[in-house]
Amino acid sequence: MKFVLDSSFIISLNIGGILKDLFTWAKTQQYLLCTTDLVAEELTEPPASLLQDWGLTTYSLSSDDLLQANHIAAQNLRVSLQDVSVIVLAQNIQACVLTDDKPMRDLAQQKGITVYGSLGVLDQLVKYGQISEPQACEAIQKMLQGGRRLPKEVVRQLRRQFNC
Repeated sequence: MKFVLDSSFIISLNIGGILKDLFTWAKTQQYLLCTTDLVAEELTEPPASLLQDWGLTTYSLSSDDLLQANHIAAQNLRVSLQDVSVIVLAQNIQACVLTDDKPMRDLAQQKGITVYGSLGVLDQLVKYGQISEPQACEAIQKMLQGGRRLPKEVVRQLRRQFNC
């Protein structure tokens, strides 16, 4: 499977302390984790260079793809060019999108792209034994304390599931 990550997703998992676990898990599953150079350029914590060391692949969009992304971004004022670049790349390589950004999630789904958020991925990391339930509980708490806006009902469901 292939996944295109946006900055909101990366930030959430980094705040939760489980970003490295995602890359370890992806490697064991032979999943491709990638993003666009536009997203990589805006990353500061953690820097894109560290994520690339962990296995993140960075793609540059073609000039035609950039034109398409600019056009879509101009029509959808709630998403940035970086957001749309992730969607365009996902379409090009037939990948899922990993994002915690609601407007971006909505736009990707309108375009027929499968989307997962940090909580869905966290659930999979527990399911496949990459992190423990207590680690998942701690990650959820850190994300909430770090100001991440997570779906309240999903948070409640996972906290019950993980006995938080």
